[in-house]
Amino acid sequence: LGSRGSFANDKFQTLAEFIHELCHPECDYLVLLNGLKTVRAILYLQPDKDALALRLKKTDPKRVAERQELEYRKMEANAAPADAETQDRFFVTLQAQIARLGGVELVIACISSEDEQTVLEGL
Repeated sequence: LGSRGSFANDKFQTLAEFIHELCHPECDYLVLLNGLKTVRAILYLQPDKDALALRLKKTDPKRVAERQELEYRKMEANAAPADAETQDRFFVTLQAQIARLGGVELVIACISSEDEQTVLEGL
């Protein structure tokens, strides 16, 4: 879902479809909640950024794993991603793409939910 290298996702069309399905009014709140967590994980972990860095040999697999582990811990703690603090170009671009694909509607669907946990996660 979060990598352009995934099948049928070169323009994030699979991710867009996933987000669209999550926003359906009849989507179960647990599916919505887990879908939101998945989209957040994509934003934090940025799989394409790491794949590009590995291809260009600007990093090694160990550093990628360490960065992803750190970002995952930040996501779990509800802390800001490291790249958000530095306004990394790759991060900002991915953030804008997710918003255009329906990320804003996804957050609205979460905060409109009748489930308290889904509303809190959406905030």
